[in-house]
Amino acid sequence: MDIYWTGCGSCCGFCDGARLSAAFCGWCVAMRTGVYPIGGCPFKALDTISKLCSNQIMRWEQQRVTPPAGDAPELPLALPEPQARSGGRAGLRLPEPVPIEAGTAEAYAIEIHAKTIINRVPGESQVPFRWTVNPYRGCTHSCIYCFARRTHTYLDLDAGHDFDSKIVVKVNAGTLLRKELASSRWAGEAIAMGTNTDPYQRAEGRYRLMREILAALRDRANPFSVLTKGTLILRDVDLITEAAQRTSVSVAVPVGSVNEALWRAVEPGAPSPLRRLDVVRRFTEAGIGCSVLMAPILPGLSDSSAEIDQVDVVRRPPDLSVGLARQVRS
Repeated sequence: MDIYWTGCGSCCGFCDGARLSAAFCGWCVAMRTGVYPIGGCPFKALDTISKLCSNQIMRWEQQRVTPPAGDAPELPLALPEPQARSGGRAGLRLPEPVPIEAGTAEAYAIEIHAKTIINRVPGESQVPFRWTVNPYRGCTHSCIYCFARRTHTYLDLDAGHDFDSKIVVKVNAGTLLRKELASSRWAGEAIAMGTNTDPYQRAEGRYRLMREILAALRDRANPFSVLTKGTLILRDVDLITEAAQRTSVSVAVPVGSVNEALWRAVEPGAPSPLRRLDVVRRFTEAGIGCSVLMAPILPGLSDSSAEIDQVDVVRRPPDLSVGLARQVRS
């Protein structure tokens, strides 16, 4: 029997569509709930961190796109082959067609076929959106404070270097989104992007998944928002402008500090704060609502009045919208 972990049951999307799992058994259900039949798990190999039976291959591995040398056909992405010098995937390379090992130094772009792309957010999450789309898992921005790091452990990868360097790429995100938006079950609610990992991280320069995603949302006049530190979003100003003429669209850029030393220490893979503020200016000039999310405010590092005022001064002109997230020391 194949043993698959089917997630926590709340279907926030972090486990790539747990509700669509093909097979699971009572032992996996018991493992999730903590209630085991008498005698415990017969496999004696359950990983209590990832909730995975280590006797079996990871469920998400079966969604991987096999390189051309394997049995599965190459996806028709119509992308030029990158030069060998740079790898063309933001320093990431395609892994061999074997299970990915956690905790290694390798940096991979792990291409998969996602089974679902619009994710429902659990009601108890207390966030102002119900649906998200995340074309990537893991993030090369490498922000040390990122809350999403622990979601990499759901793949049996670690929340440290693996999260920064083993990026799961949902290569069919655009096609899948068009299909789900066209479903009679979809009510056209707003979709938030960038709420887990950044959709405009460096790998997006190679895969261009967001252009397909934005085009699908534009064509269906489906409202959406984008949260990103990535200056690559400027590439898609045209699509975002077209979408904003048909539906509600918003963009937000996090800038917690303009201190260069602090940025290099806590967000080593992200564009500089000043380049991010330039993104805000460019979108404002294009007539697109764009906010500065002043976050995170790091206690003892960026929570002084001087630090906060510095961001407020640099972010001029004054017509830019700024959302301040101030953190008060206890």
